[in-house]
Amino acid sequence: MAGKGLVRGEDGVVRCSWCAADELYRVYHDEEWGFPQRADRRLFEKLCLEGFQSGLSWLTILKKRENFRRAFADFEFEKVARFTPRRVAALLQDSGIVRHRGKIESTIHNARRACELVEERGSLAEYFWSFEPARRAGPKLQTETPESKALSKDLKRRGWTYVGPTTMHAFMQAMGLVNDHLQGCAVRRAAEKARALLLVCVIAALGASCASTPDAAPAPHQDPPRQDPPRQDAPPTPQEPQPESPMSFIDPQDGAFDISQFLASRVGFLPIPIIITEPAVGFGGGLGLMFLHDHLGRRDAEGKSLGTPSISGIAGGYTESDTWFAGALHFGSWNHDNLRYLGVVGGAHANLDFFGTGGGDGGASGEESLPFQLDGFGLRQELLARLPDSALFAGLRYEYANTRTNFDTGVPAIDDPTLDTEQAALALVLQYDTRDNILSPNRGMNPRLVFSRYDEALGGDSNYNRIDLDAPIWVPLDEKLIASAHALASFSDTAAPFYALPYITLRGVPALRYQGTSVLSLETELLWNFSGRWSLVGFGGVGQAVDSTSDFGAESDTIVSGGGGVRYLISRVFGLRVGIDIAQGPEDTAVYIQIGN
Repeated sequence: MAGKGLVRGEDGVVRCSWCAADELYRVYHDEEWGFPQRADRRLFEKLCLEGFQSGLSWLTILKKRENFRRAFADFEFEKVARFTPRRVAALLQDSGIVRHRGKIESTIHNARRACELVEERGSLAEYFWSFEPARRAGPKLQTETPESKALSKDLKRRGWTYVGPTTMHAFMQAMGLVNDHLQGCAVRRAAEKARALLLVCVIAALGASCASTPDAAPAPHQDPPRQDPPRQDAPPTPQEPQPESPMSFIDPQDGAFDISQFLASRVGFLPIPIIITEPAVGFGGGLGLMFLHDHLGRRDAEGKSLGTPSISGIAGGYTESDTWFAGALHFGSWNHDNLRYLGVVGGAHANLDFFGTGGGDGGASGEESLPFQLDGFGLRQELLARLPDSALFAGLRYEYANTRTNFDTGVPAIDDPTLDTEQAALALVLQYDTRDNILSPNRGMNPRLVFSRYDEALGGDSNYNRIDLDAPIWVPLDEKLIASAHALASFSDTAAPFYALPYITLRGVPALRYQGTSVLSLETELLWNFSGRWSLVGFGGVGQAVDSTSDFGAESDTIVSGGGGVRYLISRVFGLRVGIDIAQGPEDTAVYIQIGN
């Protein structure tokens, strides 16, 4: 009779009982599980498929394994690291694998981390086998060990995802770091012999001073990939949260200043200094107080990122032109970032200049510009939902603004001279978001199309339509160069108040400087990562503001601006860059403090 946790098969062989459910399990148990593995590609495959298995039957993964190999370039992580958003979109349509966006993106993300690890340690095998625990008398039925916790902690520190202590323990069992075949299992001795043979081969290679790679070390069953079985006598266990560690602003990977750990662990109030450099209102500053309802690195029980946590905040600021603002916001993200909410409310007093529209004079008497004061109160409410299995969001937005404007001299030459207005609109919002990160993207796009209807029935005092397209895109040219472009197009009826008309948005051009009912602009940028965390950027843009679409082209002046700047990667894990830009516009030079994109 077989002992506890064992089963005797029809062939008379005693095995661990978990493999009795299916022939695939039996083959995997007899030929792979617990046998030592030092091939980097197979080690990477194990980690990835373990992540895909979270919350599913392991048998499902075994049946789809060949499909996974085909879809992910046989887990050659150098190739997987170069997968693009278009490749992700194709994988989401591949019924042969588990179509889970978070797990697919995690595989690509971890492939890049694997390349970094190989560059540092020589091979994945060299790294993983450094966590081999001391030999023990026999297997222990447990879901994690001190060694799996240590491995998990170190991988997370390096930016890997889906690598909790429980997952790492199963990985260690599968790739032979431990031999957890039960005492009495016929395969246990074969796995132990294979481990001993591997050790002899490695020692012999070292003794002969051979510059061998881990993939070259012979080991039984090396060619077939080893995959994790279901947890012994228990269903798959959810990934545990990352263990806490002392707060540090030094990245252990390169010894540079880094705020990743602070951002990943911070929950509660977070003060945010505000630096204002907008030419239209002058230099200034302010302070924001953000409340993080959860930490930025949050993940669910399967290890999948839950997206940006809910954030509430208040902020206020003041500039040298006696302009001030104060407001509050709340951003909510739910259901794995499938539902997004944004609410903003605030008031402001601004001292600005009106330059006319479509290239015209600012006032009836021909002044270059007319100074005016704008006092207002407004709010915006927006709710977006992700369409199933896509990067497309759709939703509605309501906004309201009550404003009073006062001109120092004259009345601008506009169709509607009303100076006190209420504006209310309901908008249809479409957004297609494939950015690899929301802070400082390296690839992907984030076009956003808004159809707005301003109407008296919604609480305003005028009726008109407006269409806005905001379309940025990022394309990596190689490991050091990232090209990006930002196109903007806005079209409004003439019934809009003068201060609400579209305007050219380019670095080096003050806000509201060039307005019209129709505005187009395009700004391109090239980022060069020239040394470690430091990058240089160069950018240039063109734009036109007209009062009729027929005036685009030679009938209107083309506004040109350009400049350059520097960036520092202040958070390696979250991809956040900060820096400064200097831009030259048609009239003046402007300085911009850049935080993220």
